[in-house]
Parts: sequence; structure tokens; C-alpha cells
Amino acid sequence: MAAFGRSNILAVCFALLFAFLSQSPHHDSMLEGILSGKTRVLDLSYAINDKLVPWPGDEKFFEATVNASVEKNGYFTRSFWMLEHYGTHLDAPAHFPPGKTTVDQIPVKQLFGPAVVIDVRAESGKNSDYQLAAARIEDWEKRHGRIPEGAIVLLRTGWASRWPDVRKYRNQDAQGKMHFPGFSAERRSC
Repeated sequence: MAAFGRSNILAVCFALLFAFLSQSPHHDSMLEGILSGKTRVLDLSYAINDKLVPWPGDEKFFEATVNASVEKNGYFTRSFWMLEHYGTHLDAPAHFPPGKTTVDQIPVKQLFGPAVVIDVRAESGKNSDYQLAAARIEDWEKRHGRIPEGAIVLLRTGWASRWPDVRKYRNQDAQGKMHFPGFSAERRSC
């Protein structure tokens, strides 16, 4: 099955980005930063196709159908169906109790911002259940400076090297529990 490609995902990302920029009082300088190359926009998603890693227990997760072909119809179109939680996606707060906010209620400006990357590949390579602790963030800030208010913190775990091998990516134990690195729920002192 052919991938729907990053271009479709990028089109949505850029539509959201420009919606955000048009609402932002600093949209001209932000747009200039993107156009000049001073600001990087990164697509961290995987192309939508039937090779993505589904959630355990999901039997049907993706289906694509060619509706028209260039040879037969003079143009190409297809339709697809996929699970809501398949592939690269955003979980709305409503997905987890007691959340009530749906994706359409999240202000677009919350989805864009400056980003910092904390590299924990060494730690997660030794411990697949590694959780980034507040002390590790404070250590990062001592070396790189304070993380800006509203910044998006990305955790570089190296887990992408397991993609798209379902067994390696899920990393399930004999009881079916998945093991992978992430952020701890610990709060840091300000």
C-alpha cells in the first residue's frame, strides 16, 4: 500500500501554522524567520500507510482504496480509513480522565512554539523504562540556559531506531506490558 506521504501531513501542519501566525501579534517576524531559514519547522510524523505500528489489540487499523486511476479515469484519487489513534497523532485531554477538552478546543497557539531537545539516548539505551526526572531538566538548564516559558520540550530517546518493527517498538514483556522511555510525572521546583 503506498504511503499517503509527508506532504499531506505537512499541508495540515502548515495550515495550522499559518492559522496560528495570522492570529499572532508577532506573525510577521515569525513568518520571516521561517522564510529566511532562521526558524526551522520540523515534521516529526511518520507517513500514513499500512506499515505503522498499531496499538496492541487493534486488529483493523488502516485501509486504503483507489477510487480512480490515471489510466482508467484520467486522474488519481483514493480514500482511506484509519483508527483515530493510529500513527503520529495528538491525544486530546478528553482521551484521559478527567479531561474534557477535545482537539478542536485546543488553541492553535498551544501547538507551536520554541522547542528544546533533551537527549536521553544513553539513559534510555540502558533502561527502556527511563523517565526524565526534574533534576535532569535542571541539569540541562545549567548547561544551556533556562527553558523559555511556553517552550515545547522534546525528548530524544532513540526509540525511532526501532521503527517500524512492531515487536521492538512496542517492547512488550511476557505479560503484554509495553516498556518505553518518557517523561516522569514529577514536578520540578521553580
